[in-house]
Amino acid sequence: NENTHAQISIHIHSRLLQILVHYKLGNMLLLPSLIRHTYRFMLKHELSYKIEGYLLQFFQKVLSSVSNKELINLLEDLLQKIRNTSSDVQERRVLDYYFNYEVFLEKELGSIKKIV
Repeated sequence: NENTHAQISIHIHSRLLQILVHYKLGNMLLLPSLIRHTYRFMLKHELSYKIEGYLLQFFQKVLSSVSNKELINLLEDLLQKIRNTSSDVQERRVLDYYFNYEVFLEKELGSIKKIV
């Protein structure tokens, strides 16, 4: 079915957004299990978008990141990967249809840099 991947992507991005919400709320104890379950779900399905993998890798790294400086570096790295990848029309659809992670990352970087 031509819509199968779209249905899977909705599930993947709803899980990624759930991780994002709990990250912003500071629920760090809940994040490892959410990330683990999302990772297992993503392994079962063939992903068409690189952005999905980049986001999950970012959240896995955030769990071990302790300083604001490390967090800024991780956010900047993810933002650069998304910008480079979003030049592809198919990858850009992820940002247009599901959630504009690029805008979120820019705002997150701005707010963390104010703290540092």
